[in-house]
Amino acid sequence: MKKIISISLLINFYILCPIFSFAENITDTTSTADGNTYYSSNNSMIETKNSLTTETINDKESTLSSSSDYLSKEKKAYFEQANLVMSTSLTGNGTVASPFKVYNADHLATVAKMINDSSYTTTTNSGTVYINLMSDITLDGNMINFINNRNPIIIDGATNHNNVNNFSIFFTGNSTSGYGLFSLGSANMTITFKNINFGSKEFAKNNYYGFCQTTKANNTINIQDVNYYAEEGGQPFYSTGSNSVLNFIGYNTFVVTSNGVSNQEFAEFSGAINFKEDSKTAIVQKTNTSLAFIWIHSNLTMNVESNAEVFIQSGKTELFYPSKPASLNIDSKAKFTYLFDNKLTYIDPSTVFADPSTYQYITVTGNTGATSNNFFDSNSTLDIFIDEQAQLNFITSNLPFQTGKLVINSQDSSSVKFMNQTQTNPALNSKNTSIDIKNSTTNNTIYNFRKSPNKNGDPISELVLPNKSSETLTNNLSNYNVLAFEPAVKVGGVSAMGSSGFDVESKTPFSKITSQLTDVSSTLDSHYTYKAQYYITSDTNNILSDTTLNNLYKDTVQVATHIDGSINKPVNTIPSTPTITSDKTTSATLNHLFSGMYIIYGRLAVINTSDNQTFYTTWNHLSTEIKPYQAVTLPTLIDINADVNYRSVNNKPELIFNNKTTYPISNQSNQIINIKPTLLIEKNQNNIDIVPDKPNINNDKKKLQLQLISNPYNLQWNLGDLTSLQSLELQPYWDTSHNKTNFNLGGAYSGPYLTTSPATLNYTVVFSINPK
Repeated sequence: MKKIISISLLINFYILCPIFSFAENITDTTSTADGNTYYSSNNSMIETKNSLTTETINDKESTLSSSSDYLSKEKKAYFEQANLVMSTSLTGNGTVASPFKVYNADHLATVAKMINDSSYTTTTNSGTVYINLMSDITLDGNMINFINNRNPIIIDGATNHNNVNNFSIFFTGNSTSGYGLFSLGSANMTITFKNINFGSKEFAKNNYYGFCQTTKANNTINIQDVNYYAEEGGQPFYSTGSNSVLNFIGYNTFVVTSNGVSNQEFAEFSGAINFKEDSKTAIVQKTNTSLAFIWIHSNLTMNVESNAEVFIQSGKTELFYPSKPASLNIDSKAKFTYLFDNKLTYIDPSTVFADPSTYQYITVTGNTGATSNNFFDSNSTLDIFIDEQAQLNFITSNLPFQTGKLVINSQDSSSVKFMNQTQTNPALNSKNTSIDIKNSTTNNTIYNFRKSPNKNGDPISELVLPNKSSETLTNNLSNYNVLAFEPAVKVGGVSAMGSSGFDVESKTPFSKITSQLTDVSSTLDSHYTYKAQYYITSDTNNILSDTTLNNLYKDTVQVATHIDGSINKPVNTIPSTPTITSDKTTSATLNHLFSGMYIIYGRLAVINTSDNQTFYTTWNHLSTEIKPYQAVTLPTLIDINADVNYRSVNNKPELIFNNKTTYPISNQSNQIINIKPTLLIEKNQNNIDIVPDKPNINNDKKKLQLQLISNPYNLQWNLGDLTSLQSLELQPYWDTSHNKTNFNLGGAYSGPYLTTSPATLNYTVVFSINPK
């Protein structure tokens, strides 16, 4: 921590004219066909647009002439030795078509003066300012100050703009002076440093106000494909204005590991630090001075965007200082690792994103002197949100983490882990420390908050149900060398298929829904067994709450009604990685359901066999349909001769029905049906008339009153009068008491009975069948 000197004006001892680079007397002016004017001296050429006239230049000529020896012999020797005095000219106007091409520090200073002038944006370039480094550049403490230009500035050090062999910026000034290498001197500015190496093993000095410092509000610094190395003055960033933004893009490395002079925080900051999507940022900040990895000036939010990776190696006493609330957001599939180690030796940043077995170590003698490893210097809260498949690691090589209230909200994260690499010392101390983790899963995952004791012993599991929080850990934190919050039981969803028809093999109809859980996995040991549980309902107008479902579901009842019901399937083991085969082990079928739309709810019960405690995932649901299936069995033939007897009444023969033969009608459908005869069709060779009323035996000839009679249903169908018959209601196939009935024949025949040839009855009866 240090105080910043307020700077709003560019301080530059060598550049006296905003359109000149490091130069001596102007000796010649040349106009060219491209409309630009080139001003020649014995050391450099400056390109400017037409709007900067020769008269403007000549106004400064006398001043330059009188100051032609403003560089001391010592400084000239230094620049010559550093190969900074070049015969190559500064060219370009800063547009994308003609970027500034700078070869030395004076060129950078000249460009700053040019673009700081308000006329630059009105006459030359109203858009982004492009500055391309054309060689390695050494800055000696004369800060390059950008001010007033609200247009974005991009400084690009790529040698061929393919990110290969980037140019470097070195620093030889005072590492503790109140100036960085660059500065944003006014608010609402944006600058991007890309494809640049700041420092090296050979030139390991920097300034502890950062390589681009700003105290103004709403400024944004973008870091893209940058490498930073310092052993003195090692503090990359100083952005203390309100609402500052620091973006890391691409692949970036920062290494400060030394007991050298003025190596302080990674950043003094206020605002948002964003590790942008798909970026990789490796940071080493191990020094013996100052307290924290980040010094918070007013507020701090760190965002690790989707697929980004951040690996921090710190030897600092605090992660954050002073004790002000901070937040860390880790988006989907991102990874954030904070490794505390108070030894100066560090993992090569180029290897930290590979498997730990391939890490390469850079040996540095000594340590940082840190004797504690704190989240904050005193009580404060770190709010952490970690999204789907993201990882969070706090790892220490020796000293346990302490002093901070961690409130962690996990939304389907891959893991949250606190670990001490010694395996015998705690990962966290109980001193002013607490951890609370909420399982805000959106895909029905039960998490295991696993705590591994410092000494030999089985890990302790705490299952955290969906939308529940772990027990807040405080006093007993120091008992564990690993605390890991990881998915234990996951249910991705539920699938279901409705079907209906006739099973030829069993010769039975079916109308069913088969359900199974999907993407099911578990990392729990053999102390746990499982049960897939389903509740099925035809109420498709309402999505039932978990509380309602818990009351409706009956674990011991397979079928409650034929419009809803409960069913379960015990499962002994579930693999740690979901498979189609393992999902099938959760399959269960609920049969004997009416046709129609249904909602299927499914969850997994997790049973601890040690104490019979049961945990549940939340209910998932989806809808499916059982198609109508209609099958009705009717008599194929009514043989009157088999069902009649004859008797003599008043010495005359009479036909009576003996009821010995029954004619069944049964419903094999998945619906309630109404059935009745609706049409009588006379066939060939028929010579008997079917009549509605009882015929006159003496006068009528070949008249038959024919009835189908069902006594259980108190039903009579008169086939001679089909105009107003009562329908027969039959229940679906599973209701074997009410899905069928038997009919007997009834009626009367007129005769004659003594004939030379038989009377032939030949009709087809047509039935109507309608679902209720």
